[in-house]
Amino acid sequence: MHLFGGLLLLLLLLLIALCKAQDISQKLICNPTGELPLAFDEQFEGSLADIHGRWTLLDECPRAACRTPDQVWVQDGQLHLRMTHREQPYEKDGKHIEFDVGGVVTKESMGFGYYEARVKFTSSGGFWQAFWLNASPNSVSPVPGPRQEHDIVEYIGGHEYIEITIWRWSPRPYEIVGKSRLELQQPRDYDSCLSYEVMRLSRSFTQEEVEKKAQWEGDPEQMVPGMNSTMMREAEEFNPADWHTYGMLYTPQVAFFYLDGFPVRKFDLSSKFSANELRRQYTFLTSQVTDTTAEEVTLPPGGEPEVMYVDHFKYYKLPGVQPGYAPYEMIMEAETDKDTELGR
Repeated sequence: MHLFGGLLLLLLLLLIALCKAQDISQKLICNPTGELPLAFDEQFEGSLADIHGRWTLLDECPRAACRTPDQVWVQDGQLHLRMTHREQPYEKDGKHIEFDVGGVVTKESMGFGYYEARVKFTSSGGFWQAFWLNASPNSVSPVPGPRQEHDIVEYIGGHEYIEITIWRWSPRPYEIVGKSRLELQQPRDYDSCLSYEVMRLSRSFTQEEVEKKAQWEGDPEQMVPGMNSTMMREAEEFNPADWHTYGMLYTPQVAFFYLDGFPVRKFDLSSKFSANELRRQYTFLTSQVTDTTAEEVTLPPGGEPEVMYVDHFKYYKLPGVQPGYAPYEMIMEAETDKDTELGR
């Protein structure tokens, strides 16, 4: 009898612990900024010189536009990434450049946790704007080794959707771990925070599917699948050219994507990445023009530049286990150690 009572008590304790774990998980997913400690808080106050210790101004020509430092401003507590259609095109790195745009990347990489930025995009046609993470701080010449890219939000001016994507770039073959092209719908008021339970798992695509079938170029999906009066009392169109907060909760198992504090998609990481493959990430805020979107640009040459505004970027650290460093950082640390030993 005593043995039975002991087993019953043990089962009860295990059940309580499980319920608590589930409750903590739900609380974290529903309110990551309230559950995690703030580890990086960029309010873009002061001038451009005030952010130089934390951000690198990109100087590169990855596509049909060049990102140049003179297209980056800090003013009135906001980061300004300008997009300019040049009156006089020029040649650089074997490319015909008609556009100058702006972009920045954090000098520090960050690990598991919640990333968010409050952004106001331009709706001017053809300008590709993004808030994204990458295991390499160099988007043009990425480092070798395991590498992932997390596109928290991408918006091309004039389009009727936003995109969120996670790429597994290496080891090869590369793969789209998850991708969702979302209609411009605004989740407003949930009856309860159960959205993550019915959240649609994003689609994934192999390298072969990406290159041969282009299946990811599908029609936009509903922002909130299975939307009904039980789950949500209101949903309306939202305009990316207004201020909105975009976020991602990055964990070893799953990534959750957010719009204005509401989780709208989840991406499975554990089935796509080995335990030691996930890496710390650098945060990018960028504008761009590609060969394809250049045909959609409506800004005339010499016209008043368009601007992508960023009000803040924040990172909340997930306690416990953290991903490994990217090879770039390991190389830099090794070089630093060697220089120290040689007394340079």
